[in-house]
Order: sequence, then structure tokens, then C-alpha cells
Amino acid sequence: MQLVLNLTSEASVPERFLLKVVVDTRLQCASFCGPCLPGTATTTITAKPTSSTASSNPTGIPAGAITIGNGGRYSTISAALKDTSRSASFCLLFLLKVYIERANVKIYGQTPNKLDYGSNTVTITSGLSAAQAGNNDKSGTVRIGGSATGVALYNLNIANTYGKGAQAIALSVQAGQFGCYACKLTGYQDTLLANKGAQFYGKSYINGATDFVNIRTRIVHLDYKIDN
Repeated sequence: MQLVLNLTSEASVPERFLLKVVVDTRLQCASFCGPCLPGTATTTITAKPTSSTASSNPTGIPAGAITIGNGGRYSTISAALKDTSRSASFCLLFLLKVYIERANVKIYGQTPNKLDYGSNTVTITSGLSAAQAGNNDKSGTVRIGGSATGVALYNLNIANTYGKGAQAIALSVQAGQFGCYACKLTGYQDTLLANKGAQFYGKSYINGATDFVNIRTRIVHLDYKIDN
């Protein structure tokens, strides 16, 4: 299954908060970072800006797409991902936070240089603290649930803008076989919560001011920059 993620302009909503997702079923991959083989479902999310100055999305929106959001067939991306029909397509208007609870999801942000986080064009932002959300994990702008093994993120900017005064997670990872490639994570306190399972961070950037990398698990990492 493939998900196409686009930023889009909307007069009533700040552009950085608005995401449009199109899902189309395609060839499946057997395992995390494994060869493409039939038999095991994998989800891919691709992101691309669609402002007046951006180039058009080369994949387009499939005819007859299933809508998600106000007036759509599904109200949340989590509900849409449970639809495993091989012919299903989805179109989503999604605001702020992202929660992934399905295994083998891959999310790609559109970029002119996939090896450089500085070239990323897609930003997912929220400003929720752990005190407001109920715990550290729930404050995460992007949350990888405990059942979501084999998730990989590529070329995304993920920010928690709450600021000083409380723990506020940008990326919370609660499952193993996780990969983070050329992503930019920004926050103030506990920007990254790496809680469970083997995790890989490559060519990525992590920024914060106070205890902003919270590691409770085994991390395999290569070539990432931490800045405060």
C-alpha cells in the first residue's frame, strides 16, 4: 500500500499544519528494509508541497479516492489504515499530530536531496506538553505506537513548539525496527523519546535545550547531529 502525503494551502488553516494524504495499494515488502516480495503489507507515505510555487504532484490523486476528514468516509488516518482493500485509495485532510499504530509504515517527505535534512520541505508541528497530554508519549507530535514495528521516516521536519517549562516530545518511538533518515527533530525538553526496541537514526538533526534526547532503549545510529 502506498500513501502520498502533500502539504496544501487552505485559507482557513496555516499551511504548515495541513496535510493531504492519498493512499493507493501497490506491491508489498516482506520486512523492515527488506526486499520487495508479495505477502506482507507495507505502507508508504510520500510528501510534497502543493503551493502555487511548488511543482505538481507527479502521482496525482487517484480517481474515486476514499476521503478522510470532514465529510469523508473516515475521520482519522488510523481508521483509514485499517482498510486493507487492495483497490482502496484515500484522500486525507489531516491537522497537526500524527499517530502510527500499523506495522511497516514508511513515510517519505518530499525533498530535492534525500541525504540532507536541510532540504526537507514537509514539517509536522504541534505544541502540546506532557502535562497537558497526560504523559510524555501522548505529547508527541509524531508517535510510533507499541505495535508499529518496522516503521521508517524519511526527510521529515518534526517539531514540538511548546517551549520551556515542561517535557514536550517531538518524536516518540514505542516500537523496534524503527528507522529515521535525514529527519530534523526540534523541541525544547525531551525532543526525542526513544523508548523501546532497536532504533536507527541516520543523517538526522536533533535540537533542544534540556535533556532533549531521552533514550530508554538500544539505538543503532550513524551520522546524526545533536544541537542545543
